[in-house]
Amino acid sequence: MSKAYFIDFDETLLNTDKTVSEENVRALRDAQKRGDYLAFTTGRPFYGGSFLFKRLGISTYNCFLLCFHGALVYDLDRECIIHKTVMDKTNLVPLLEEINSRGIYLEAFSKDMLYCLEENDFTHRYAATTQEPFTVVDSIDEIVSHDIYKVMAIDYNSREELYKLQNKMENNSDNCFDSFFSNKWFYEFTEIGANKGEALRTLAKHLNLSISDTVAVGDEQNDISMIEAAGVGVAMINGKENVKAVADVITTNDNNHGGVAEILNLYK
Repeated sequence: MSKAYFIDFDETLLNTDKTVSEENVRALRDAQKRGDYLAFTTGRPFYGGSFLFKRLGISTYNCFLLCFHGALVYDLDRECIIHKTVMDKTNLVPLLEEINSRGIYLEAFSKDMLYCLEENDFTHRYAATTQEPFTVVDSIDEIVSHDIYKVMAIDYNSREELYKLQNKMENNSDNCFDSFFSNKWFYEFTEIGANKGEALRTLAKHLNLSISDTVAVGDEQNDISMIEAAGVGVAMINGKENVKAVADVITTNDNNHGGVAEILNLYK
């Protein structure tokens, strides 16, 4: 029986320097030879996720990309969208206005483009890391004219304003979006229910696989939903403590020492 492996990129499959080890690549190719499915899950946009996949140097055979925290499920071999969940436009306007009114830099993402209201050092720093193309627009209305999968509030200098925004969102009974920190600089928003766990269930159903035949590996807060949803949920030893707390298994090796290969070889 084929298995489906749901594998986070950053600090899971990738080394800390964003390279991928030969040990992990060999394990991925071995899984493909067995006829197993590889689903690469990331909070990154489609373009950035595709860029990382290409750097793996493996075939697209039986490979899928779950990006925007699972809001977009994409078949890399057939080059088609399996499922998508975009942000509701009516609720998106007040969210963007709230972030902008606080003087927090924001980015909004369609499938193929990053939109921002100004170009600054934060824009260049993010684009340099992710290779994401960006467009500066004049208004929030122009952003909302596109199908938006996620929004990011970014501050590379201080988390104080991001924490204030988080407090406002979490205490707002009318909040219409899921929100979370994906790292210490990024406070992110997606449509409610657009998460890696739901994406795992969606792809498993599409592939006619039982949930018991799924394995999920991650390290960060946005990986918790898929670790809980999978037949076997795995936390990296270098992962956050709250991620380890919900996992069935914790790797012996960290992301810099073939932690993913360890799991792919253990759960064949």
